[in-house]
Amino acid sequence: MKMSFSTLVLGSLPAGMASTQTTTLNTVGWNPDTLQDIRNLLAGDSLPEWAQGAKDMLSSEAASRMSLPGRREGVGTGPWTVGGQGPDPPADGTSTSHDYHTVSGYYWPCYATCPSKFTHCAQGWDQDLHDGECDAASGIPWIKHDGFLRDENLEDLYTMINMMDTAEVLALAWWLLPEHDVTYAQTAVEVLGAWFWDESTGMEPRLEYGGAQPGIYNGTAGASIAFSYRLGTRLSDTMELLKTADADVWTAADAAGWADWSGRWVEWMTTSEFGRIELGAVGNHATFLYSHKLAMAKATGDDALVLDVVAGLRTPGGG
Repeated sequence: MKMSFSTLVLGSLPAGMASTQTTTLNTVGWNPDTLQDIRNLLAGDSLPEWAQGAKDMLSSEAASRMSLPGRREGVGTGPWTVGGQGPDPPADGTSTSHDYHTVSGYYWPCYATCPSKFTHCAQGWDQDLHDGECDAASGIPWIKHDGFLRDENLEDLYTMINMMDTAEVLALAWWLLPEHDVTYAQTAVEVLGAWFWDESTGMEPRLEYGGAQPGIYNGTAGASIAFSYRLGTRLSDTMELLKTADADVWTAADAAGWADWSGRWVEWMTTSEFGRIELGAVGNHATFLYSHKLAMAKATGDDALVLDVVAGLRTPGGG
């Protein structure tokens, strides 16, 4: 499994290195004392080799992210928005262009032929699965071609990953590196605001239209793992760092927008049908959603929900 950049950098602190200062950071995945220790260490003049390597890596990665490049298939230059790429979700009376929308990755329109970029078309692509019935406009019935990923189905996913990776790196670079370059923080806030809480571009805090199969269903509960895994504790922890910025960087409007979005997002995870299905699942789907929900509940200051999430982790027969 690919590690996030924060894991590579924050995981660099040697085991047993004592904490030097307690912070008021409300982070969950990133230990606040470890963050402060690394910040203090990187401000020193003579760094251990491992620390210099981590510092150089973070500095280089942050500088390369400042132009907001697309680092994923089909992703353009940022700031990125949920409605800036790919088709809108199917019109069902409640969907909008602000809804996150993906189609299950291995599904293709019935009229599609195997793209030349795949070298195994002859071994795995069956062209006649639609029994002669094919709508040239909608592509219905969409056909599953296992092993042939259709990147166009996942544009919102790829863009969200690119957005989160960029914001995380820039926030860490601003907070940890001794220069504390405020432009890193400003850009991170711009990126996150465009995706989440900007009135004209922000995402609806729900996942009703992920993992669709056109003509069959508009979304699946299982698609929630895209957010619970990719955002995990990283989103709320990144926000906690940025909240410590000056008021002209993390503004009152940003604080209000994030509070509103995150509160409604936690409510959706708690009360929606898809949210309840995922929390009742087994394996990685439930694990990632519990972790993400716990981090978001703590970030929103909902102590009762934090306790409820922790209580829900106890399984029958547990101690």
